[in-house]
Amino acid sequence: GNIFLAISEIIGQKEGILELVKCIESACKARKLDSKQEVCISNKIESIIRSLSLNKNVKVECSQMKLGTRSNGKVDIFSKISITYIFYEGKSGISLDIKHGHATITLLQSLNTSSAHIKEEYEKVKKTYSDVDCYIGYIAVQYVSAELDALSSNSYSLSKKLEKIVVSIIHEESKDISKIFLLGKISIFDIKNTIIKKFIICTLDKEVGPKNPLTRITANILGSVPLNDYGSRFSMMVFFPFHASWQKLYPRLGFKPSEPIPKEDRIWIRLSEIETYLYNTLKLLSATAISKATCSYIRATMHNPRMIDSRVKFITRLLLSYRVMLILRIDNLVEIQSIIKESAKAYNLNYVYIIWFIHACSDDYKFSLESIKTVYDFILFDSYPNPFKFKKRMSGPTKYFEKSLSTLKENKTLFCSEDDRKSIEKYDAVLAYFLEYCWWLKKPKPKSSACCSIS
Repeated sequence: GNIFLAISEIIGQKEGILELVKCIESACKARKLDSKQEVCISNKIESIIRSLSLNKNVKVECSQMKLGTRSNGKVDIFSKISITYIFYEGKSGISLDIKHGHATITLLQSLNTSSAHIKEEYEKVKKTYSDVDCYIGYIAVQYVSAELDALSSNSYSLSKKLEKIVVSIIHEESKDISKIFLLGKISIFDIKNTIIKKFIICTLDKEVGPKNPLTRITANILGSVPLNDYGSRFSMMVFFPFHASWQKLYPRLGFKPSEPIPKEDRIWIRLSEIETYLYNTLKLLSATAISKATCSYIRATMHNPRMIDSRVKFITRLLLSYRVMLILRIDNLVEIQSIIKESAKAYNLNYVYIIWFIHACSDDYKFSLESIKTVYDFILFDSYPNPFKFKKRMSGPTKYFEKSLSTLKENKTLFCSEDDRKSIEKYDAVLAYFLEYCWWLKKPKPKSSACCSIS
């Protein structure tokens, strides 16, 4: 409605446009859009556009019309408006796609001109300007090359091609960042999303500041998204909690440095919905990047009670993937433990520590006895349930639990001292826990038994 009100102010033809706006407002007020209203709105839009055009052969088609909510929270109608006309015996036109938070205008290719003919004409232009040694010549060649790519690719393959170029530029850091501008106007949302995601992931273990060229580019991209467009913001910001400096990189988002994620911001609550996607992305990084990402995530979410369970589940799953356990060093676990102990309840901590201990003892990973002892020392004794009580029982290969049990039995002097009564009590309790668990694992299970797998 606002678009046509603006048009009425510019051209001075208000009567027909005001009727259209009244029809749109009526549907929005009733929060109902039926087929008769769609036809009425489409006809009025076509009538207005035809009255404005010198070409009386113009045709207007409104499709995908539906009620929605604007970024300011008000109800409005979104639609795709295609305007076609005859020009030099060929059909041409534009398409205006109005969506929540975004409006995209696209030139429609001539419908009577073959793709081969268009390519041939583009190649002629490219050949003409390829030998012109000036900025105009270079820009013309770049533009023609981009158009030829668009003609030979569908939107998905073009998106993937641009994505590969963007990723290679980001990996080169700031040396050739200007290459991004040679790609032309990046209107595909997925590419904008990729630029931000790859920048965050590639700098998890690097020092970057607000003045970094890539930081500035990604900040501009973020600035183009309305604050109330939660879908777009979520896609772009999903990896922010894993980056130690995200508040410093994007101060205009309104978060203070080191400030935890606010409880009321619904964007972050949805992280648990894409746990597998996050897990599969992060597990391929270096040990340092994984360690830093985990610590940053714990800090960012520590004051949000709605994320406690998903946080414990996620970091346990991430750190215990086979590849991650192979590359992590004990000092990485120590660093993570120093953060998590400040942000979780005792039973959640012991849940994590026991699983770490089981994997550290496993033959699958070459942890030394000293490293196993370090993980054992994480386990809390004073706040034991009896002997442990978690929301779900752990389950996994019996050999993992039996190996932990044999490690405890064979190295009693490593885990406790005869002169230290508390260390003996802790050792006896942990040993009893594993004895009970090994017995429970061998016991026949009812089908409804709820377990949490550690494998």
